[in-house]
Amino acid sequence: MSQGAMSNSLARLRELLGDPLLVRTARGMVPTERALELKPRVHELIRQLSLLLETKGERDISSVQRNIKIACADATALIALGPLLAEIEEVAPNLQLEVFQILNWRLKEPLGDGSIDLAIGAYPDLSDSLQISRLISGRMMCGVRAGSEFARHGFDLDTYCGAAHGVLSVGAGFRATVEMATDDALAGVGKQRKVRLSSQYATVIVDAAAHSDLVVTAPDLMLRQFAKNLPLEIIEPPIDLPEFVLSFVWHARAKDDWVLSWFRQRLRLCLLRAQGQSDAPIDHIDE
Repeated sequence: MSQGAMSNSLARLRELLGDPLLVRTARGMVPTERALELKPRVHELIRQLSLLLETKGERDISSVQRNIKIACADATALIALGPLLAEIEEVAPNLQLEVFQILNWRLKEPLGDGSIDLAIGAYPDLSDSLQISRLISGRMMCGVRAGSEFARHGFDLDTYCGAAHGVLSVGAGFRATVEMATDDALAGVGKQRKVRLSSQYATVIVDAAAHSDLVVTAPDLMLRQFAKNLPLEIIEPPIDLPEFVLSFVWHARAKDDWVLSWFRQRLRLCLLRAQGQSDAPIDHIDE
């Protein structure tokens, strides 16, 4: 579109919507509040129109140009997205991934309006409008500094509870789902942990554990990734902990979105292969 045609289109939009949409500032043209409000709705309309015009014969992932917006924690991105990046580069070179960190209980609105396409994490309670599919599961283990007393001898329950712990939070003082499960298991036997460090970022607490006597209790999938580059030893917890389950979540509006369907299935297969479970059954197919 030429500059003149763009100016004419913008003028018509301004008249139709009763808003300047773009205003000139020292930083150049910037969107108004109304324009920002409309942005996710326009993206969703364009997505729906693209789906309407597609035919099954045209579903060639190698030619799709799209930005897939994913909500997940930094540790989840490390676990879930790493194995897929090389494959996307080869088979879907025009796909882009954008990762956000959004609190679990705030997922409904951004998934509903298209601000994000997919969430990956551990979700205990979801809105009826959101769809969920199990991705992969693993054990909860303990990460400690390699060569430490804990690494050499392990710990019993009293030693574990007396140690300084690093825990994952989701902001505003709330602990992550996996942390609450650990706390609940300890409360069941009348025990609790001594928390020294709390952070929304797994990289912070795991790095601290690898360089101090801090203990981090987390999914083995995550700890194994960090242990590749940190002096981290992975040992058994002194109490039975529930299984960690990583899941996909998306909005019901995206049920016909074949690109997201392809992405979910390909990511699931990549993760199974990375965990040596390429022949493992998938307990729930979401498509």
